[in-house]
Amino acid sequence: MKSPKFKWYIYFGFGVLFLFFFYYRELIAYGLNAGFGQAKILLFAQKNQVALNSKKWSSEEKRKIKLIQDVKIFAVNELGLIDNGNYESIYDQQGKPLVWVVTACKPYAFEEKKWHFPFVGNLSYKGFFNWQDANHESINLKKQGWETGIGKVSGWSTLGWFKDPILSSMLSKEDGNLAALIIHEMVHGTIYLGNNVEFSENIADFIGNKGAQLYFKSKKLKHSEKEFNSTLQADLFMNSYYLSWKDSLNHIYKTSPPSQLESQKRNTIRNIYQGIFKLPISKERKAKELRNAKWLYLEGNDFLMSYVRYGNLQDSLENVYRHTFNNNINRFIEVIKTQQH
Repeated sequence: MKSPKFKWYIYFGFGVLFLFFFYYRELIAYGLNAGFGQAKILLFAQKNQVALNSKKWSSEEKRKIKLIQDVKIFAVNELGLIDNGNYESIYDQQGKPLVWVVTACKPYAFEEKKWHFPFVGNLSYKGFFNWQDANHESINLKKQGWETGIGKVSGWSTLGWFKDPILSSMLSKEDGNLAALIIHEMVHGTIYLGNNVEFSENIADFIGNKGAQLYFKSKKLKHSEKEFNSTLQADLFMNSYYLSWKDSLNHIYKTSPPSQLESQKRNTIRNIYQGIFKLPISKERKAKELRNAKWLYLEGNDFLMSYVRYGNLQDSLENVYRHTFNNNINRFIEVIKTQQH
């Protein structure tokens, strides 16, 4: 027969569990939904070799599956990135978006909303496999005074927890952007930098771009190399453009009277948009940027924070890469690995 004291231990234990699940109910519900979404992808993903032997995929799609496999081998053997068993299968999205990411920023300061996740740390974005859930999160944040954005995701890394498949949407990318994306995500699976999202994403972008350039050069794919370099230069140019305006807005937020903040912010956003017409970029790229920049009027600071998150450190990293590491990508990556915590 159990003693009364032992029973109290049981009651106490159940009470602690109840409080734990009640306090973390939203996080637990989110984790379950994310787990189901990830499980669905893994369950219905098709092995690459099966896809390559199937009539379901076009010859161009099969070529890009092979390209991903080759880029992965290059990233492991030549860049020293970890092979986590990713990209050995492919998931058919059937032309539909798969994941939406919610981000948020204060309206008059470049301070991001951070979400805390166990085992991962603080992240400045939150992913959803359901658009309604993402929109619900965005609406709640707006009620709290945040500026928010919802973006579609073309790829992500589960940091080695699962075997990430190729997503069919990746196959619509140009060769250069596809190679850079694969290496970017492999960097995340190799180098974990804790709560420092900005540094992590900037590093992954930098190594992804450098790695793609080195891949095409090593394979003597001059057309792909030239095409990617052209796209990359345009990306970096636009990155600098938006970051310069971010600094201008930041000055306004810190020096203007509260009564003038909104009007000055709106005037600056209008100038950012109109300034794109005068930029020395191709007509095709200009049209793309104008479509993209329309979100400035709705998302404001959150729109510009995406350039901080992925591009704020690119010039500094390039300087270090050239002058400290003498353009040696392997030494660069090895040193970055030592910064993990």
